[in-house]
Amino acid sequence: MGDNVLNERVGENTPIRKSKKVLLFSLFLYILFPLYIYGEPIDASPEQAIVESGFHLKKAVMCERLKGSEPINPTIVFPGSTERAFCFNVFDPVLKATTIYHNWYYKDKIISRFKRSLQPPRWETYSSHKIGSKVKGPWRVEITEDNGNIISVLRFGVSD
Repeated sequence: MGDNVLNERVGENTPIRKSKKVLLFSLFLYILFPLYIYGEPIDASPEQAIVESGFHLKKAVMCERLKGSEPINPTIVFPGSTERAFCFNVFDPVLKATTIYHNWYYKDKIISRFKRSLQPPRWETYSSHKIGSKVKGPWRVEITEDNGNIISVLRFGVSD
């Protein structure tokens, strides 16, 4: 008789029952706080952002080189022996012709600014900058709209 009581108590804390409790608690929180998911308002849909800006950044990557329209060796850490870094972007869709900029920073100081035009319906673009062992440390590329609004920031470094 004592064994049955012990088994019933152990059965209450099985992984399946615990996962059901976690699921129910998560569902309760979702119902209680439906306005935010990962800090973003639910009504801020990607479609609304596309209409406001006229484009959607589908892909942004730093790489060692390009072959046609494909980034080769995407990375966030470039060896000092690398001669150039490339910032490659895909915008899809592009609803209207617009201008963006690739602003290259080295140790928080702007080094270069590249103007890029986007054309409907889809557009790929890139910029590149000379790097190497003399410019080790933190870099970033800020992709901005013509009015200065930041679309995305790609951070990378050059090391030994």
